[in-house]
Amino acid sequence: MSTSWNPGQNSGDPAPELAPLDQGNTCFGQFRRFCSKIFCGLSCSRIMNFVLFACVCLGSLLQQVAAVIIAIVDTLTLTILFFACELGEDEYHFNTNTLDVVLVSVGRSVANVTAYLVFGDSQNCHKPYLYSAFSTGAFTLIFVFLKVVLYEYKDQSKHETWAAVLMFVISAVAALAHGFHAQTLHAAARKRRKVMLTAPGGGGRNK
Repeated sequence: MSTSWNPGQNSGDPAPELAPLDQGNTCFGQFRRFCSKIFCGLSCSRIMNFVLFACVCLGSLLQQVAAVIIAIVDTLTLTILFFACELGEDEYHFNTNTLDVVLVSVGRSVANVTAYLVFGDSQNCHKPYLYSAFSTGAFTLIFVFLKVVLYEYKDQSKHETWAAVLMFVISAVAALAHGFHAQTLHAAARKRRKVMLTAPGGGGRNK
């Protein structure tokens, strides 16, 4: 006897129950099996915890080498712009040449990297790097301000003008980036030192 439901039946008759959807044959089920094979059956929470842990480790590593990365990107970018746009063909003059921007970048990078790698550590809270970044940053901002005001844009071609402006912006941003990174490292080192001194066994010494 057939049990199929006929729409013509009385409305009071219950409709037959549908067979449960086979999760293994759906796209979602196949995706779950695929993820289980790749991640060896790990749950989504464990995968997210691992990804979060990897991001934290990568961020900590980048923070430790950020000073070197900023210096390299700063110097290389300005040097490439200087030679690619042929901004150094004329005889040097403060109002028409950007060679001094490259030299300031090199000096700033060398000073900051040396202060960070040679003289800076967690014991002195990276104070040498902080002082170097702030002093070179202040000098760079004053230098860039004078350069922007006194630079003779009318005597330059359009691409040379844009290249010079871009060099000014990059130099100022790099100086600010060094200062921000130095301040961040200094604050983190002071916080760790304070925790160590106030922790049991730290001796309760004052800073």
